[in-house]
Amino acid sequence: VLGVVSLTADTIDIEEFVTTKGLNKPREQQNLIFILAPETVTIRSSNEQEEFFQAQSTRTQEVRQRIEGIARQVKAMRLLKEKPQNYGVNPQHLEAEDFQQRYTKLELDLQTAVASIYTKLYYPSTSGQIGQKEIKTAGGEGGVPFIELIIEALIKDGELLTDRNTTQSDLMNLKKLFFEQTDTVALAKLRENFCCVRSWPVLENFGVLDQIVRAGVQKGEWIVFRMGAANNVRPDELYHQENEVPMGVNLADPGYGLITVQGANQRGWTNTKQIDPAKVGEGLYYAVAESGSASVQQLTENLMEKLGEFSTQDLNEAVVNLVKNDRLLAFRGSPDQQKKPDLIHGSGAVLYTPQPEDVLITPARASELGWITTQHRGFNLAGKEGTEKLLPLLRRLGSIYSRGAKSTIETLDLVDFELPEGGTLRLQLSNVPPGSMKALGELFEVLDGVVTKGENTEFFLEILDPEDDCLLIQELK
Repeated sequence: VLGVVSLTADTIDIEEFVTTKGLNKPREQQNLIFILAPETVTIRSSNEQEEFFQAQSTRTQEVRQRIEGIARQVKAMRLLKEKPQNYGVNPQHLEAEDFQQRYTKLELDLQTAVASIYTKLYYPSTSGQIGQKEIKTAGGEGGVPFIELIIEALIKDGELLTDRNTTQSDLMNLKKLFFEQTDTVALAKLRENFCCVRSWPVLENFGVLDQIVRAGVQKGEWIVFRMGAANNVRPDELYHQENEVPMGVNLADPGYGLITVQGANQRGWTNTKQIDPAKVGEGLYYAVAESGSASVQQLTENLMEKLGEFSTQDLNEAVVNLVKNDRLLAFRGSPDQQKKPDLIHGSGAVLYTPQPEDVLITPARASELGWITTQHRGFNLAGKEGTEKLLPLLRRLGSIYSRGAKSTIETLDLVDFELPEGGTLRLQLSNVPPGSMKALGELFEVLDGVVTKGENTEFFLEILDPEDDCLLIQELK
């Protein structure tokens, strides 16, 4: 709704216009109120934006006097044209070309002057406050061009959504807005929020929401569902990237909602490839070993990008197993904190339920920070650092063990090595004693001559109880 303030108004309160629709009548759809005010009006505000809103009284009076001067002239000439005899003027004189030109010019001057002072557009902005925008017309334009200027200004500032807001970047930003509270939302609720929540942008029309929803499904940002009967555990209708919303479906009908792709997968609504729970645990451990510490939420997001979707249950079981076995420690806090927290590990993790904001940290990093009193005996290399140190030793691993290396390899994982004519190789060794490492010497030599390091190549090594005089440990330190 665009409200145009009268030139005759003295002082107005924009906040009151937005929040109420009459005395003691709160306005629900506050996000739809736009106020176009002339420079002749003083804007009153009782909040912290007082200085921002307050017009200068001197400027207001000057503008008002200028408009009134032109208006008086126009009114006088109109009266003269209507009843010239009342003013002792021969009607024929009014038909003269110079009079018509002066009259036409005055009418245009008045239109231009009035249009030129309607420069203040006020609206509930996405910041949650009342926003202000300067609207400048060329030559005092009015009507449709004036409205177009307002629309363009709102679009530029991200206050108005149109059918052009369907790029991948737009949809990703809207996904954060839609699913800020939960992983599902009814389309009816979205329509309500666009009308009522002042921190949300405004829709050009409700048809725009339909286009945005369909584009988000097409580009894999979310899924449209409709549960149907109250006792259904799976939706009657489900539309996703491989099954787009048919044009015949009216999304304005009751019951339609959005759900995140992850949310639909976790509920078993989509036929997703099952991820081996063991891989979830491995991925978590390697990710923490590479960074030293990270939040469960951050680890989950990164791991899903690599492995695909997996259930919250598999994630929690993997975290608990790693913490119970003292391979990682958990705490409530932030990954970069220095103050010692209450650490969860070992038997203390029996009743532990991981939360997204929890942080996982390696024993080695906790020891560096002085959080645990005994030095962690395990030896770990992960990610890019592991690749830089282990790759030069790949060919000699067997010979190093032949010369007396005695560490048992808990885990050795070679990830995404590139093969000569395309394809990648992954090799994983678990719980390998020194004798077996020695026997694999020829395999390591062959691999070194065949595979090459690629952009995504990584090494992961874990030795639970390394010996200080072990030749492999000495080579790696």
